[in-house]
Amino acid sequence: MKLWNKYVQYYLENFSPSDVNKDVGLPYLRDKLFISILLISLPIGFLMSAAGIIASIASKQIIIGTYDAFAFILVIFLFFLKNQSINTKKILYSVNFYIIAVILYIYLGTRGPAIVILLSCSVLITLYQGKRAGLITVAVNTFIFFVMTAVLPFNSSDIKFFQDFSVESWLGVSVNMAAFNVLVVISISFLLNQLNETFLKEKTLQTLLKSESSQLLIAKQKAEESDRLKSAFLANMSHEIRTPMNGILGFSSLLGEPDVTNEQQKEYIDIINKSGTRLLNLINNIIDISKIESGLMDVNIKVININEITSYVFNILKPDALAKNLKLSFVNGLPDDKAVFKTDDEKLIAVLSNLVKNAIKYTDKGSVEFGYKIESSDSKDFSICVKFFVKDTGIGIPSDRRIAIFERFIQADILDVQAREGFGLGLSIAKSYVDMLKGKIWVESEVGKGSAFFFVLPYHSDVPEIKNAAVDVFANDFKQSRIKPNILIVEDDSASEIYLTVLIKNLSNKIYYARSGKEAIELTRNNPDIDLILMDIRLPDINGHEASRRIRDFNKDVKIIAQTAFGLEGDREKALKSGCDDYISKPIKKADLLFLIQKLCNI
Repeated sequence: MKLWNKYVQYYLENFSPSDVNKDVGLPYLRDKLFISILLISLPIGFLMSAAGIIASIASKQIIIGTYDAFAFILVIFLFFLKNQSINTKKILYSVNFYIIAVILYIYLGTRGPAIVILLSCSVLITLYQGKRAGLITVAVNTFIFFVMTAVLPFNSSDIKFFQDFSVESWLGVSVNMAAFNVLVVISISFLLNQLNETFLKEKTLQTLLKSESSQLLIAKQKAEESDRLKSAFLANMSHEIRTPMNGILGFSSLLGEPDVTNEQQKEYIDIINKSGTRLLNLINNIIDISKIESGLMDVNIKVININEITSYVFNILKPDALAKNLKLSFVNGLPDDKAVFKTDDEKLIAVLSNLVKNAIKYTDKGSVEFGYKIESSDSKDFSICVKFFVKDTGIGIPSDRRIAIFERFIQADILDVQAREGFGLGLSIAKSYVDMLKGKIWVESEVGKGSAFFFVLPYHSDVPEIKNAAVDVFANDFKQSRIKPNILIVEDDSASEIYLTVLIKNLSNKIYYARSGKEAIELTRNNPDIDLILMDIRLPDINGHEASRRIRDFNKDVKIIAQTAFGLEGDREKALKSGCDDYISKPIKKADLLFLIQKLCNI
């Protein structure tokens, strides 16, 4: 067996035709069978031709020995023929094999091996060349048989064929052989087709099994990865919630201690505020991720001023940078009167804020700079883009983590000492928002030297110029007017009611209170001097939307500000549709609320 394998390998490496089918299937098996027959024919053909030549000399039938020698030479030629196609080799081999059978039949008659060779010829041709070639062989057989039948009466030579058969007997043999040939060829073809179909089905099943196995392996890996990240996420969530809550509850209880000084009180209050902000950011991030995953996040494209956005982000994050002694700066790529384009301002603020917050978090010394510029785009969807950047001198990001940092909860999986507080949701949210705005985000970084985050958004220069007065988001109060509004606070939570009262007491003339939607409707109907309503949306009986609609039925002038703790996409639109003049989400910031009241009441 080893010797045979070396023999086959030698042939395939040196003399195998280039068009041999290599794809596993019936054509491949046919080509492989023919090559095996050709390889066997070389040693066996030598023995047969030598025996045939000796026998032909002994019986003085030189023509048989001559063709035996010629047939063997042709086999050698086919063996060593390198540049010929395998189909040509099959045809030459088949013709050679067939001629031997016919010559043997004519000169040796029924006593020789001719009948076996003729039948074998049609079988082998069917096996290695197909049903069509096999049937052609049968047709050629039949034609030659009937030619010999026609010649038989007119020849009286001493050739064995003419001595063994009469016309009637040969005609019967010819018909039987032709019929038997057809039966053999069709049977073998049917068997091969059935085997091929079975083989193809098995191959399909194996491919499907491999695919399903691969998919199951990938699914298993993803499930394990998801389970690992979720475990890390839950562990980190417990830490991230408990830590600020510990600060809030702990220092709130310390404020009640009798020996606490004014300085300590200020310090405790500052810690409570920071802990509350941290907890709020955590909740907001989880809500944003939930809305993104559930497909509830809408995109609201409108004309905005980019410079106002960068100024706003700078103002809200400057205290965080100062607390770490970092230099925070921004660069605008356009003057104020030209810095306009169309996008979703809330999402742009969220992306920039998350990136700048992230830069401040991972920078212990040095600076954080952000900004934008207008440049050409390589995207097929837009030719000009706004390219935003956020650069820091922080710890940097290893090359194997630069893609992973944009994945959900990846911060929870960082096991080194550089991991900071947070879920790692900020960058994931930023990437989701950039994708929603048809942009692209990426990072360039070097460990120990800092990182640079970039994202591009499509820029459309055909928008009208807008000039809006900038709003000081850190305003602590508004100038008092001689006319103060009467305000109705509709709130079923006592803590929220007290908080709102403290915020507006210096701005209002008189404050009314309602704990339900029905009570709010009656108070407004009975007190037409109410100028403004702070309407909570979630109320025990009639919700804030329905209460606002009913109030509008009899009072078109009163100003209504909807307030809600849900913070869902579309809350503002729902509030305006129900008859409210504006909307504010909880937790309510003093500056935001006072700004709305001043705007609506013209004070």
